Amino acid sequence: MSSGDVRFELNGAAITARAGETIIEAAQRHGVEIPHLCYTPGMRPDGNCRACMVEIKGERMLAPSCCRLPAPGMDVSSRSARPMSSSNRRMPSLAINSRASSATKKR
Repeated sequence: MSSGDVRFELNGAAITARAGETIIEAAQRHGVEIPHLCYTPGMRPDGNCRACMVEIKGERMLAPSCCRLPAPGMDVSSRSARPMSSSNRRMPSLAINSRASSATKKR
């Protein structure tokens, strides 16, 4: 572990994020898939779609994992009821908006 690395918990497992690495990047590197739509490696994360929401213990609001850097000792869950429910509600509405946008462009 280098000096800039951050140890935190993700879904009950202790993992390490590299310096500057977001929660979703650390998760992917450790083989944990977090649902996402607008996140693309190498591109600036905006968190616009809100599909990659995670629950952070002690925080009231869900956080977009593509924009959030982990902190030492942070307890993050992508599989608890809150982020799963949020993701399940967002995906259909985003798909509907995407189809509507595509239909409008074809006219």
